[in-house]
Amino acid sequence: MREGRQFAQEQVNNLQAAAWQFELNPTPANRKLMNEMTIKVQQNKLAMYALQDYADEGLNSVRQSFNETLATFYHRADTLAIDRLSSMTGIPPGKIQILNASSSSQALMKRGRKVTIDRDWTAFYINSKGEYTYFDQHITEQVYNDSFF
Repeated sequence: MREGRQFAQEQVNNLQAAAWQFELNPTPANRKLMNEMTIKVQQNKLAMYALQDYADEGLNSVRQSFNETLATFYHRADTLAIDRLSSMTGIPPGKIQILNASSSSQALMKRGRKVTIDRDWTAFYINSKGEYTYFDQHITEQVYNDSFF
């Protein structure tokens, strides 16, 4: 377990270095490195817990960069998933809406004070009767995951 925590901390340190590098020199290569380090941390639950060490205010800027990078990934995945759901169902993309459940405050995430471990994603539309109609959760999860990865 100790090795796992040590590896997780190394991943957070690598993310921190990538964030600093990108901040100092925002080149495409440094953006790519930031993206890769963000994914590595996001995929490792122990690294996510290390990143969430809220007592360490030195991580605020790293958490902020991490959150901004994930937000870019999420936006891209949302767009792809909505387009895919539209093509599967015939519902126009502009009518499909997304509901994200998160226990994390968006304001705290923007300031780098908090990160969220995962993101729950549900899609719905309002039908011609004005009723909220939710897509099958198994389908939306698969479509979303395919769009994200």
